Amino acid sequence: MIADALALYEFLQKNKDKYDILSALFNVDGKRLEGSNMVSVEVKKTAHSDVWFYKVKPIEDYVFVPMPVVPCFTDYGQPVLHSNSDANLFRFIPHPVVRFESNYAPNLSVDFSVLGYKPRQLLSKLELK
Repeated sequence: MIADALALYEFLQKNKDKYDILSALFNVDGKRLEGSNMVSVEVKKTAHSDVWFYKVKPIEDYVFVPMPVVPCFTDYGQPVLHSNSDANLFRFIPHPVVRFESNYAPNLSVDFSVLGYKPRQLLSKLELK
């Protein structure tokens, strides 16, 4: 996943004059350290003090990709009363096997960046004419 996010980031950086891009860096508490003031993150607490999720506050037409500053694993949250996980609720864990073996894994404390782009804009540039 990190390789995919980095490839997207590199592509958008090379073509930043063609796309509307938003990005920001956040600490483990969800506080913006630098970047666009338009991008903000909510921290969603759980019953476990060592488990929490992040959610990027939506901005119309944008999709956001979270990227931890070090390699780790992204775990997606499951909203109450839903059977599927939601890619908009995410957290970082050190190893995915723990989650599947015990259905519990504490968060990895790591800073992360968020990259936002407009999929329609990207697709319109990639369409073959």
